[in-house]
Amino acid sequence: MTATFPVDCQPLHAVVGSHTIAGVNPSPRTVFVLEKAQRDRLVLLDTQLAPLIRRYSVADDIQRYGMIPSQKFLLCLPAGWTIQHCQTTATGNDAWQCIAERYPALARHLAIPIADRPFTPNHWWELPSDAIIPHPQQPMCTWQQVRTQVHFTVVTPGHVNANPWLPSDAPWLLGVLNSTPMQRWIQRTSARTAQVATSMIDDLPIPTALIDHPELHRLASATMAIVTQRIQLNQQGLATLVRNFAPLGVPAGTSLRTWYDMDLAGLRVALRKSFKNEIPERLHDEWRTWLTHQRDQHDALGQQISSNDLLINRIVAEYLPVPKA
Repeated sequence: MTATFPVDCQPLHAVVGSHTIAGVNPSPRTVFVLEKAQRDRLVLLDTQLAPLIRRYSVADDIQRYGMIPSQKFLLCLPAGWTIQHCQTTATGNDAWQCIAERYPALARHLAIPIADRPFTPNHWWELPSDAIIPHPQQPMCTWQQVRTQVHFTVVTPGHVNANPWLPSDAPWLLGVLNSTPMQRWIQRTSARTAQVATSMIDDLPIPTALIDHPELHRLASATMAIVTQRIQLNQQGLATLVRNFAPLGVPAGTSLRTWYDMDLAGLRVALRKSFKNEIPERLHDEWRTWLTHQRDQHDALGQQISSNDLLINRIVAEYLPVPKA
């Protein structure tokens, strides 16, 4: 359906001064997307590579008002990097020889079978010419569709993002975008499609009266801080589980991602899936108490978020009518 654009509103792209910018999703991922151990090893062998490897946020890191700390990194060799830094216009084996001589650690990392190398008119180890690598201080707002909701958040400074983004980190804007009135607008205007189109995000109506609205800014800023606190609590709890039950070097699996929503029986199942390990029966009471305490803290923060949501919804609802079905 096509909804009538509400009066006294501006499209999102006009408010932030830009249309949506595509995220960076290079191929093959085995070349460009690194685990922390791979990144640390490359930088240890060649410190010149440090500024070329950036933290990389992906869709699973996005939460409403916050981001889970990413443990992935992106090798950011922009188009033209080889010519500029190796002082050669050569392609093929000659260019590869220059890389091997000047950056031997990088050359070893890039040594993948010829059949797996992408077909590109540029040097295949460089990002596509249309890939936009944001400045480390560039403010970014991004989003991820989760069932019928679209979760908006600010990208952690310095990260490169896999999802689309807009150049803003304004708390008041996150308050508008994450509000129930805006989510209803999105649901009504995208009722016939499973995915929310980028063009639709660009054209979301932002009430002019809410631009830099002080109370909305205060409430959204407070919510962002609470969400950050809750993410830190959850990550600390996950680190405790890894420290106590994971074999050396084995990361937590997806089954433990929402450990804070589990009872002891569910946690034991998740530990078996992730680490093939078990909580000894004699320690069941101790871990049940720990889990209850962690969950209580998580829920208390969730209640604070819900209280702020109600106040934000009231402010936004005054200015953003829900389109008729």
